[in-house]
Amino acid sequence: MKRLLLLPLLFLGALSMAAEEPADKKPQEEEDLIPAAIPAHVRYTQPTLDDAKSARAKLAKEYEQGAEALQVKRPLMICHKTWARIEKLGLIKPETGVKMTGISPDGAQVEGRAYREAAEISIVWKFLRERLQQTADTKTKIRTPNREEITDYWAQIAWDIENAPMFVVEHGEERILVVFAKDEPFQVCDLGKPKKAPEPEGKAAGDDESTDASKPKPEEPGK
Repeated sequence: MKRLLLLPLLFLGALSMAAEEPADKKPQEEEDLIPAAIPAHVRYTQPTLDDAKSARAKLAKEYEQGAEALQVKRPLMICHKTWARIEKLGLIKPETGVKMTGISPDGAQVEGRAYREAAEISIVWKFLRERLQQTADTKTKIRTPNREEITDYWAQIAWDIENAPMFVVEHGEERILVVFAKDEPFQVCDLGKPKKAPEPEGKAAGDDESTDASKPKPEEPGK
């Protein structure tokens, strides 16, 4: 008799536990492979787990283990902030590549580049490796992009995000979004926030900023 009473109780307990689980909770296997939160306005189709695993493994080998594991066999697109930094350093001539225009998250028109030549792509990857491994005592972290980062990326592209694994390589203040076509990288976007200029010495609190000639002007997009 006791055994018969236990069965309904166990059944009700199982239903109670199931009700407590969030309906949109991802399996443990997907947590580091598929972004957890996609903004409602972003048109996104998630990649297969196999493609996401392969892409993440290559990034881990490249940036966490220090091996050269990423080979780009297709045109490589770089977003405006990455292009601006590379151009400012004089690493690639401004007239190279295919000019791409987009809109920054704050609504300004910006300029990036698409490259097909292996030599130019190699320069981009060398730049990224140096920036993402510049401090030996800082650990490099590879993770899926958060809601804000996806919104930032979405503002810069003119197509849907379809079956594209994407991960952020984070090293100190550097944050580079790498977007894949299956398991080959085809786009990189600098998501790092620019450092604020230090306040000039002797500037009193409440001074009118418009009269402060020593304050540096913000850089124009693509410069």
